[in-house]
Amino acid sequence: MKKIITTFLFLVLLFSACCKKDEIIACFTVTNPIISLGDTLKLNICNNYSATQYSWDMGDGTTYKIGNSTPPKHIYTAKGTYTIKATYYEHHDTPTLCKQRTATQEQSITVQ
Repeated sequence: MKKIITTFLFLVLLFSACCKKDEIIACFTVTNPIISLGDTLKLNICNNYSATQYSWDMGDGTTYKIGNSTPPKHIYTAKGTYTIKATYYEHHDTPTLCKQRTATQEQSITVQ
């Protein structure tokens, strides 16, 4: 019985140590939410917490997957309003107990 309790406590401590309890939050800002056709859209990540990968959907069919906190620079080829969606991924090195966490943010821009 003592061995079972010891094993249980070990697993609880292991799980607590490898999985962060704080929430992962996606946050980015657009330097200018209204841009001219042909201008480069510049994005800023306002936090990166423990994200290890970023996925960007630019709203025009273009997507980027980036393994660092440098956001893509994008040029739109048509006028309109686009919704940019960023998803932050946090991967753990201990896959047996900890799950991947994600967070998403969306923001609209206008190309004129």
